[in-house]
Amino acid sequence: MGAGTGAVGFASALRAPALHVVLAEREPTLLHLLRRSVDTAPEPLGARLSVAEIDLLSRRPEREEAGLCDGAFDWVVTNPPFHPANGRLSPDAMRARALTMPDPAFLSRWVAVAATLLRSGGRFIALGRPENLPVVLAAADNRLGSMAILPIHNEGRRAHRVLVTAVRGSRAPLRILPSFQLDDSARRQLSAGDALPVPVLE
Repeated sequence: MGAGTGAVGFASALRAPALHVVLAEREPTLLHLLRRSVDTAPEPLGARLSVAEIDLLSRRPEREEAGLCDGAFDWVVTNPPFHPANGRLSPDAMRARALTMPDPAFLSRWVAVAATLLRSGGRFIALGRPENLPVVLAAADNRLGSMAILPIHNEGRRAHRVLVTAVRGSRAPLRILPSFQLDDSARRQLSAGDALPVPVLE
């Protein structure tokens, strides 16, 4: 959800050879880049990638027309716009739209749509800010359970991001995972393209 230029979707498809990925995006410029990347991806990778042009907060008929049917997905992965509209905005209008919540109810609706797209037992993964957790938890109530929260922080600093995972229809309790520190070793692994040992779905 909110695929941008497709980095997360491509990385997921590369690491899981059986995965079929639908990259959902609304911004015309990003869609152009996304489609070009999918069209030029080597086979068989390209055959496992498709693009849905959609405002994800559209009504269900519009989502279905774009191929996003309720209960159809095993995973929903998203890095939604999570910065407040009254904060510091990017001077680039498209980047500002991609990073900023247009209104206080936006994130709640986004999580509700994500839950709706998942089959029973499907998994939700989202990156966000710690201060957005109350909204995410409230939106997940009666939709997503077995929630795990992974705080992410730079060395010696408080958490500036959280990775949230959950399961559609689960009643398992909330868990707080040991925090993940972005130290020099982690940055070297990221630069090298290595998988990081993040215990998200234990």
